[in-house]
Amino acid sequence: MRHFGLLGYPLGHSFSKAFFEEKFLREGISDATYSLFERPEAGEFLREAESLNLLGFNVTIPHKQSLTPHLLMGDAAAESLGVVNCVKRKTGVSGITEWHGYNTDVIGFSRSIKPFLASLHTRALVLGNGATAKSVGWVLRQLGIDVVVAARNASGDMLSNLSFRELEGIGFGPFPLVVNTTPVGTVNYPEQTLPLPYSGFSIDHLVVDVVYNPPETALLAAARGQGAAVLNGLSMLQEQAEASWRIWNSED
Repeated sequence: MRHFGLLGYPLGHSFSKAFFEEKFLREGISDATYSLFERPEAGEFLREAESLNLLGFNVTIPHKQSLTPHLLMGDAAAESLGVVNCVKRKTGVSGITEWHGYNTDVIGFSRSIKPFLASLHTRALVLGNGATAKSVGWVLRQLGIDVVVAARNASGDMLSNLSFRELEGIGFGPFPLVVNTTPVGTVNYPEQTLPLPYSGFSIDHLVVDVVYNPPETALLAAARGQGAAVLNGLSMLQEQAEASWRIWNSED
């Protein structure tokens, strides 16, 4: 039996276990299991993963960056960003277990957004400056899109150009593409709306929210009500999960 799973904290809202169990049933994969590992700290998990004979696991909030010092980076995005959400177990040349980290969020976001992009989407506003924001910003820059990042507090670095307070005076008008990477709006999240100007959208806007539960957040509802095209995070999650499965089952 091959064992996989998801590391994060908390995991009550996770879609991964249901996704993989349905995939296993649908595709007749009878030799694989997928478990949840709700751990507030990530430092000791690799030892636990080895004892459980895990072949690979996904990583979610809050460990996408904190786990990286314990891993070998497996792709360019993980190396560049220091952000991983997929880990694969390998055997090194000396027979010692190695854990390699990959960023499949960039694959998921790229594949989900590309069909919706138009020539006018030359400038993007990314809401939030955490691990997911780094992955989203990386993809957009690779696509030649100018990226401005807004967070609760502007930090002065390349990942926080504006604070939400400063954004109130600017609005969404200058940004034909808006992507929310914060967990605000997620079911059971204590704060259901961002402190943002929810007006100024138009039919020229594409608004993306990486939140997938509920299917329509307050941000997406406001944007759709003003004629904007909207996209939630479900397709991104599905694409990154499939990318993880390909990595775990590759020969390298």
